[in-house]
Amino acid sequence: MSFLPQLLNPRDGDAALLVALKGQGRALLLDCGQIAHHRRELFHPVTDLFVSHAHIDHFTGFDHILRSLLTRRQTLRVYGPPGITERVAAKLGGYTWNLLGAEAVTILVNEWANGSITTTPFAAADCFMPGPSAVCEAGNLLLAEELLTARCALLNHRTPSLAFRLEEADHLRIDTETLIAGGLKPGPWLGRLKRLVREGADPETPVAADGKPFSLGDLAERLVRRERGEILAYVTDARGSRENLAKIIALARGADHFFCEGMFLEADRERADASAHLTARQAGRLAREAGVKRLTIFHASRRYGGNHAPLLEEARTEFAKVE
Repeated sequence: MSFLPQLLNPRDGDAALLVALKGQGRALLLDCGQIAHHRRELFHPVTDLFVSHAHIDHFTGFDHILRSLLTRRQTLRVYGPPGITERVAAKLGGYTWNLLGAEAVTILVNEWANGSITTTPFAAADCFMPGPSAVCEAGNLLLAEELLTARCALLNHRTPSLAFRLEEADHLRIDTETLIAGGLKPGPWLGRLKRLVREGADPETPVAADGKPFSLGDLAERLVRRERGEILAYVTDARGSRENLAKIIALARGADHFFCEGMFLEADRERADASAHLTARQAGRLAREAGVKRLTIFHASRRYGGNHAPLLEEARTEFAKVE
């Protein structure tokens, strides 16, 4: 699995980042500003929607996602800051649902607050009336799967705004040269071997490799090569305060791809501070201090008339690898 990110709007458009998971037939969506100009089929693979906050330029596209998935029997998980459950309920409560059957979408809203997640289901089969909520302690962990984790940081945008970190599990690669040199043939047993390694099973666990008995530890040492999975960080709509900047650096640390808003030029720093946004130079400095591999600036102010070259140049004064 690898991340294939795509900004769905121009650099000065509404925030919406679609992240396809290569080879998984699945995608994640980070924020959903205006996206109605995209065909609905684009959103069919979306299983998880991460909403930084409910300002209209980050959340107005929820209706388009809903319409895209409405008659599909699948679950959409929504993650957001305090108040997201109420806002999703308000969206769903704005329509009449008397003709929906069981073959329709279910929405699970996961509201993060103070290290806890409150999960509330909204099923089309129940006309999207909220079901019973469940609360669990989570720290900053929003999603934990075998191959993927998602974490958040709470930033101040004069309203709670979440930043997100997507982290792919380590890749487990089989050393085919050693495999063949050892007289072994590829087969389903390799899948079991990698699964046991990923689960951290006892090294003495017996594994039949091509019909021959081995211990898990022996085979793993000889055949399995571990490579770090990809990391993607996403930050938008945050004041340039010392506390916010420290949280962003910690969240983005070592990311392969860092998506960060760069709404204003440094010459317009007062405007940035007044609207609780970051400058392009701040985005570049954050990328450098977090040690990321590459930076994409988005969510620029329209006051620059679509001329974003100065924003990119300012970011590059702090960090060279700006895309």
